[in-house]
Amino acid sequence: MKIRFLISTMVCTLVCTTDAALAQVQVNNLPEPSPCEKSCIEKLHSDSTVSVFVAWVEKEIPLHYHASHTETVYVLEGEGTMELGDSTFAIHPGQVLVMIPGTHHAVKKTGDTPLKAISVFSPGLITPDRILVEPKK
Repeated sequence: MKIRFLISTMVCTLVCTTDAALAQVQVNNLPEPSPCEKSCIEKLHSDSTVSVFVAWVEKEIPLHYHASHTETVYVLEGEGTMELGDSTFAIHPGQVLVMIPGTHHAVKKTGDTPLKAISVFSPGLITPDRILVEPKK
């Protein structure tokens, strides 16, 4: 499985290729799901090796971790604050974030528009793998 991100100022295209298939999605043309209170996620592709989603964050994605998957996130639009392990920092379009299994992470939108990102899980998500964590006080 190869995943290539082709980025321009006007359009973002995600191309997933396998030996048997080619799937192309115009990510910037996907309408935001409605209603979207805190965050919404739409699956773009999934198989046993990789799962690809587009996520819109209206408010936040709570602190959690993945037990058996690496998550790679590419920020497309918006601004936010990322909690990753023991660090907290600003995120913006063009950033790539990698969370290995067991890494606690959360995101909060800080800008006026939804935070939009591509989220890639490896291996593919056969069953849910989001374990919520109580925030530090």
